[in-house]
Amino acid sequence: MVIIVRYAEIGLKGKNRVFFEQRLVQNIKNKLADCKITRPRGRIFVETNEENTKVLDKIFGISSYSIAKEIKMDIESIKDGVFELANEMKDSFKTFKVQSKRMDKSFPMKSPEINMIAGQRVFEELKKEVSFKNPDLVINVELIQNRAFIFSGSKQGLKGLPVGVSGKVLSLLSGGIDSPVSSLLMMKRGCNVDFIHFHNFPYVKQASIDKVKELFNLVKEFENDAKLYLVPFTDIQKEIVSKCSSKYRILLYRRVMLKIATIIAKENKCRA
Repeated sequence: MVIIVRYAEIGLKGKNRVFFEQRLVQNIKNKLADCKITRPRGRIFVETNEENTKVLDKIFGISSYSIAKEIKMDIESIKDGVFELANEMKDSFKTFKVQSKRMDKSFPMKSPEINMIAGQRVFEELKKEVSFKNPDLVINVELIQNRAFIFSGSKQGLKGLPVGVSGKVLSLLSGGIDSPVSSLLMMKRGCNVDFIHFHNFPYVKQASIDKVKELFNLVKEFENDAKLYLVPFTDIQKEIVSKCSSKYRILLYRRVMLKIATIIAKENKCRA
């Protein structure tokens, strides 16, 4: 099985584009251990036997991906491949079109000619109508660096930049929704995100800490190397309560939390 992975924003990069591509490849390998990856320009090919391709849904930097079948790069093989795919799905569509991308210009036929020849057998033998505007089925043919692929449909990715290209940051993780969402947005901009949570155990139940751990594990699915620092805050809170006016306590709690988070961030080379 070959997965054709596409990216969008990375393609806008200049001389450092390779750095972004290599990082995306490494992030894919972290999710799909048993795979072979190649990088033709503008695409990433992932050859794997693993069925759990949904892990790609949680990798930032991927614009979209398609599960494809590789065939020989000649017109007869393309015709046969298009027909086989259409025949497998014949009960699910009435109209179709073939859409080819000839990224390898060494192939002697141009895209419109490939589309017409490849779709002719489907039209004649399966009695399916051609529709260019709103087809039920689009059969894609891509020719890239002496390789030919056929597939139907693509799955949208998370887009953005690969995690790890923009340095490391430390996020204060509460039990609410704001902090994990903002952390995911930082991951989308390429940051490695570690997390810190301040707790008041035993004055809060263990279930409260377990909830934070569960939330962390959900967010960690988008970044394998994330760490969670659990900081006991009970003694500090007692000290503030005993020595400070009640109207300043919340402000002082937050200030001390920020001080502690800053120290941990510096020790772990977090840039923010």
